[in-house]
Amino acid sequence: FDDLTQTEAVGLERYILRRIEASTGGAIAGVPHIEHLAPQKPAKTDTHWFTAIAKPDKEDTKGFDYDDYKTNWGNLTLLEDSLNKSIKNSPWPTKVKGSGRYKGISASNYNINSHIKTMKKWTAADILRREKWMKKCISELVSAKWVKTGKVTITMWDGK
Repeated sequence: FDDLTQTEAVGLERYILRRIEASTGGAIAGVPHIEHLAPQKPAKTDTHWFTAIAKPDKEDTKGFDYDDYKTNWGNLTLLEDSLNKSIKNSPWPTKVKGSGRYKGISASNYNINSHIKTMKKWTAADILRREKWMKKCISELVSAKWVKTGKVTITMWDGK
């Protein structure tokens, strides 16, 4: 990503996430947004995210701080525009279930969110496990089988 502009990086993220969704048999409705499950800009005083993921500007035992986790592939998903706008930097339970008249990730129609909807919490360990799955998906999407047939079936992430 170091050589990509911000616009190019977001385009690549959207392309790969859309390819994963399509490979699971999912359908893309409209222009999906890239959702950072752990938010890009939590409040500096946010105890929820800085406890669940990592402290800002302080590395954890794996050598990562909050910024490392928030930009990790495992922290990214597709989300419908209206849902993305309604949950923004909310704590995890609100992101999943919504609040009041606003719906959360649980209302998403994208297959890529099927297991995320069931998660009681979102942690650094979840991001790293999902990153491992994302890397496998990306390698399948450029595999010899895909090059030969243009088709590959992705097994959905199950939280493991």
